[in-house]
Amino acid sequence: MPTAAANGVELEYELFDGGPGSEPILLITGLGAQLVSWDDRFCEALVDEGFTVVRYDNRDGGLSSAMGELGTPDVLAIMLGNGQPPYTIADLADDADALLQALGLEAAHVVGASMGGMVALHLALRHPARVRSLAAIMASPGGNFQMPQSPEGLSALLGPIDQPNDAERVAAAVELRRFLSSTADFDEARARRRAHAHLSRGHNPAGTLRQLAAVLAAPDVSAELASLSLPCLVVHGDMDPLVPWSEGARIAAAIPGARLLTMPGAGHDVPERVGAAVVAALVENARRGRQTGRTG
Repeated sequence: MPTAAANGVELEYELFDGGPGSEPILLITGLGAQLVSWDDRFCEALVDEGFTVVRYDNRDGGLSSAMGELGTPDVLAIMLGNGQPPYTIADLADDADALLQALGLEAAHVVGASMGGMVALHLALRHPARVRSLAAIMASPGGNFQMPQSPEGLSALLGPIDQPNDAERVAAAVELRRFLSSTADFDEARARRRAHAHLSRGHNPAGTLRQLAAVLAAPDVSAELASLSLPCLVVHGDMDPLVPWSEGARIAAAIPGARLLTMPGAGHDVPERVGAAVVAALVENARRGRQTGRTG
């Protein structure tokens, strides 16, 4: 896969080319995730609708630049408001802006999941001309984001970060997916395949902690979101154990004209049973961007 120099880092990316006349959609992934978190079938479904898909690894994720020189953050201090992250969500948004520039794209439809949704919000605020339409999936506007308070939740979230070998990392990643998914939607075989796919590309536990520090330190941008004038879709599961549904509702309430699509019974994931409906909603939102003249 190619890389692009962007905002002082190297970002690994992949294109699903929709051909002449297709519009770009930028997919921004979440905490500790990689570009392969966006399933090929999901990307191909968007291509079938006439879009060119760009998916990439955030800094400190997958095959993009590992920021080891920044050290390991004191996550507890940041949670208590007494520390600073090595970089911010705004920095990650500037990475996305620089990637679009490097690819020669004046603007794109932007879709972000979880931490990626936060990055997408900051991208729209900091570089509004870059964003034709906006979609935030399982995201928070920041400010009051809290990690799971139960010991089980904390163990599941941090489990894959500090395991001594690949077998235990896979097992921990499967347990994390079990915690994040609703019971009805959890697919252990799929979770195991996903864990192996991530480990085969790269493993950067310190990088995940640095990304987590950025999430925990992110300010509440709800007031600023009111300034946005673009088609916006918010997608959220009503049983999300990590980022509560109310966080997505806050985003939808803050952005004028935003649509909130609730995934009934879904956790912190987009279950296969609602995948087609989510793709249809993303396509409709992007086409609203086209119809309202959001061409960058």
